[in-house]
Amino acid sequence: MARSGITRRSVTAAVGSMTGVVLGAGAVEAVTEGESTPTGLPADLAVVFHVSDDDHWPYVLSNLENLSTTHPAAGIRVVVDGTGDYALQGSSDVVARLAPLAAKGVSLEVCPNALREHRIAEAAMPDYAATALGGVIALATAQCEGYAYVKP
Repeated sequence: MARSGITRRSVTAAVGSMTGVVLGAGAVEAVTEGESTPTGLPADLAVVFHVSDDDHWPYVLSNLENLSTTHPAAGIRVVVDGTGDYALQGSSDVVARLAPLAAKGVSLEVCPNALREHRIAEAAMPDYAATALGGVIALATAQCEGYAYVKP
């Protein structure tokens, strides 16, 4: 049976050259222009975490602590809406764990619409929390600015 000149290897190479991805030896490595970190991640790595439920906090806090430690130059935002705002009132474990992260540059944006819906005063939020944008607008803005969306 005659074989065409198209092989899996030639298709993979063509797709890789078009998308900026190089495949080889079972590994996938992103090819980026400009600078990258020692791990190969872009120097301008940016991630937005979406907390829409109070139950998401343990996962988000773990992710935030890991990401801010392993990639301290990464841009990190947390957008809170839905019932995620309940854990931010007064002093709580969530607020205590977020404070040092905010000091490192992690930004926290809390939806004022969710606060109103849950009858929570903006003054009850931590000092480092912004309440200017609705949750959907804050998430869309972050994505337009190049932030990767993560929802645990």
